Amino acid sequence: MEAIVLKDFIVSFPDEFALKKEMVVKVFSVKQEEEDWYEAEQDGKIGVVPKTHIEITPHEHHDTITREAIALHDFTASAPDELSFKKGSKLTVFKVNQDRDWYKAKQDGKRGNVPKNYINLEPLE
Repeated sequence: MEAIVLKDFIVSFPDEFALKKEMVVKVFSVKQEEEDWYEAEQDGKIGVVPKTHIEITPHEHHDTITREAIALHDFTASAPDELSFKKGSKLTVFKVNQDRDWYKAKQDGKRGNVPKNYINLEPLE
């Protein structure tokens, strides 16, 4: 399963790896010795990450809302799998793509890929 990083994390021990806000990691399991940590992988590195710094993203077919976002700029789709939107519009991000520069989102019943740097994810409540 995949997770999105909610806030930066600086390593303290060799088995951990650093996290940057909004990066994506692949989560494998809960670390057996410590329930507050996940074993995860990112860019070929395997290590542990604190549960408090990540949010597991739902599978697309569940269509569960992951995060709301506000468009920072206008974006015009240049491919059929992209979603056009206007600055200031609200989007629902429901999946982080393998390409970490894009999210899957929906707006007004339409779905498509949106560039990460064109939107601002709303804070979690």
